Amino acid sequence: MKKKLIILFILSSLFSCESQINRDLKIKNEMNSKPGKNETKFAGTRISIQKPNDYELVDKLLRIQKNSKTYIQVFEVPNSSFKDSKSKITKNYEDAISSGNLPKEFYKKEFKFNGNDAILYYGADKNSNSEQIALGFGDNEFSVIVYAVFPENEIETREEILKTIFTIKLNKEQKVEPQNLQNFTLDTSKTEFIIAGNMSQMFIYNLNGKIDPNNVFENQIIVSVLPNADGKETLKKYSLDMIQKHKKSGIEVSNLIEKEILTKDYFGYEIYFDGKYNGKSNSVYQLVIGNENSSVAYSGIVYDRKEELMKQIKLISKTLRIK
Repeated sequence: MKKKLIILFILSSLFSCESQINRDLKIKNEMNSKPGKNETKFAGTRISIQKPNDYELVDKLLRIQKNSKTYIQVFEVPNSSFKDSKSKITKNYEDAISSGNLPKEFYKKEFKFNGNDAILYYGADKNSNSEQIALGFGDNEFSVIVYAVFPENEIETREEILKTIFTIKLNKEQKVEPQNLQNFTLDTSKTEFIIAGNMSQMFIYNLNGKIDPNNVFENQIIVSVLPNADGKETLKKYSLDMIQKHKKSGIEVSNLIEKEILTKDYFGYEIYFDGKYNGKSNSVYQLVIGNENSSVAYSGIVYDRKEELMKQIKLISKTLRIK
């Protein structure tokens, strides 16, 4: 899939209802990060943030949080042109709203952030009694997506979130260290799939080792780091939620097969289905596994040589291990 579609997928979980409260965030046309005392770096990325004293760092998730209902999470997409993709992301987002796949946002603003192109959306969260703010910014070498969740109508919390978001910095002199984000291992050596790159805690494997922003029919595997799971029912719910996200993204789902998995090392949930996207048929395999320490979502999609490549995707999944 395109990088811009993956970024859109990150944003596509936002916004559901409106309230009578004032939603004008009054963001200036130019915003810059301000220095502070509690600068916190997200491991494996080049991103730092000024963490409020009552927030904790959840390193593997690239998140700072006050509690489970109030947090800020970041994604870095290195080697990606935000300038090239911003207009396409905006158009796809607006198309999703007009088609009903996404409800209307409360507030939207395009501006400059630390000299970079930026766009911000603010709206209701998919979970009731919550709101979200999503910020994207970058240049011709990188893109960053930030999203925050907080209780609805809590103006002080919203303002604290907004103030904290605008302390974010990206240091181009530093190196991206994706190995510090991985909570899993897998073996692709007996297949055609190779690592193509990562977008923070999302790791992408395909056939040529490059993420092609113009290929929406990419044969690929995405492995994502997830929060700790409290049981197989949580993983099952996450898996089924992923099916709904596939449908909302435009994939037609048929011949769905589901299976629970339980081993001495982890528990999980496996799903396979045939699909169709923009008139082209595909096959999708996904596996969500977890234990008391960590969880991982493994998702493979193929459009070409479906039987052959799907065998390879399933073979790789059997080597997937949580660190």
